[in-house]
Order: sequence, then C-alpha cells, then structure tokens
Amino acid sequence: MCFSCHAGWRFTDDQFHDIGTTTTDQGRGREVKVETLNFAFKTPTLRSVALRPPYMHNASLATLGDVVRHYEKGGIDRPSRSAMMHPIQLTDQERLDLVAFMETLTAETGVVRQSR
Repeated sequence: MCFSCHAGWRFTDDQFHDIGTTTTDQGRGREVKVETLNFAFKTPTLRSVALRPPYMHNASLATLGDVVRHYEKGGIDRPSRSAMMHPIQLTDQERLDLVAFMETLTAETGVVRQSR
C-alpha cells in the first residue's frame, strides 16, 4: 500500500517506480536502460503535498482526491508497472480520510521549531 513507497519521516523511499500514469515520458527508463524503470519516477515526499498541486510528474491530476482515485484504479497495466500497484477499494469516507491525512502533513507557515 501507500506506506511501501511513502515511508519514513519524509514519506518517501527516494526510489523510482512506475505507478501506471498515462504518459509518453519514459522517466528513469530513458536514462537507465532497464525495463522495470520505464515510466518510473522518483517517489515524492508527502510533506506539504497539499501545497503542490497539480500532481504527478506530468501535472495530470488536479487534486489529492484525483491522486487517490488513480491509486484505486491501479494504474495502467504494463510490464514496468510496480508490483505494488494494484486496484484497491476505498469507501467515500476512507478516501476523504486519506486526503485529510495528507493535508495534515503541511506545517504551519512561519513556525520554526528549535531543538533544546
């Protein structure tokens, strides 16, 4: 699920994955001639994700709700698509809860915490 790639305090594994987006951009596969890296893009951090629409490498999804629906569908089935990508079923409430969680990953502006 989400935590497989969006892990740790930064909510990213810093790896490249094909999540089945509609694209002609070969992604990492353009530079590294490995089939599993075709259409693969680096997992972005989810920190402050609500402040960075539109989403996906090609700005193809306007809202976080659209992103969640993309993951629900499982993306385009192709040889390079990550084995972690598969259709999931969420209720309307679960979808809203997931978006609300992502919105909490934004710090208050102007707040700087100092260690003691």
